[in-house]
Amino acid sequence: MRIQPYLAVLATSLTLMVTRTALAQKHKQTNAADLQYPPPVDTTGSTEARKKLQTAKSDLTKAEQALGKVVEKLRKDFEASPDRSAVVAQARAARGEFDSLAKPVLDVLHASPQFRALNAQREDVDAKLSSTDGDTDIRVQLAQQRLALNKKSAELESEALKSDPKLLQAKQKFSDLGSKLADQFAKFQQSLKSDPQWEAAKQDLDQAKANRDSAAKDLDTALAKEADEEKQRQQQIAKIDQERLNALEHPTGADDGSARRRR
Repeated sequence: MRIQPYLAVLATSLTLMVTRTALAQKHKQTNAADLQYPPPVDTTGSTEARKKLQTAKSDLTKAEQALGKVVEKLRKDFEASPDRSAVVAQARAARGEFDSLAKPVLDVLHASPQFRALNAQREDVDAKLSSTDGDTDIRVQLAQQRLALNKKSAELESEALKSDPKLLQAKQKFSDLGSKLADQFAKFQQSLKSDPQWEAAKQDLDQAKANRDSAAKDLDTALAKEADEEKQRQQQIAKIDQERLNALEHPTGADDGSARRRR
């Protein structure tokens, strides 16, 4: 009769152990199933930064165009000024005088046997260039021959023009006026920096460039922040996946000997 109380206690212990194990297994499986992936990274920062950068780029383009219009207006005013107009007219007249004196000299040269021979060689090279396809080395050689012939022709013309003193005088006059035109334009470019309209437009342009650079930097910062957050998110996802896998492969309550040790 004394064995009955022992059996009753043993039955109670077994019942409690099974119940505890079942509850633990259910709890672990429930926790694993309840694990949720972190939400997607908030990309509002980079989205807004991109919008600001686009706006900054658009403003920069407008500022560049505005400065260009100011420069163009000032250039037209400069070209229409009496001093500029007078030098331009003098240069055109000097060029016309030079061309008029040079024409008969060059006509004589161009009719000479030497120059006509050069022309014949050029025509031959041009024909070969037109009929040669694909062979780069040959085309390069022909092009070099063409350049050499052009150089020789220019040398002959230069020598012919030097033979007439009036031509040399006309050429020098035209050259001097060309230098004067260049000096005038250089002074005009320098004067832009002191023009109120140019200064205002240039300041707007500089500010627009600074805003563009700042917006680009903000976008880089936002993208770097979101990339770091996404990296952390992927690490969290990998951890959750591993925990879910562990819960499926090693559920609580499997016979690993712990129950026997407790007994």
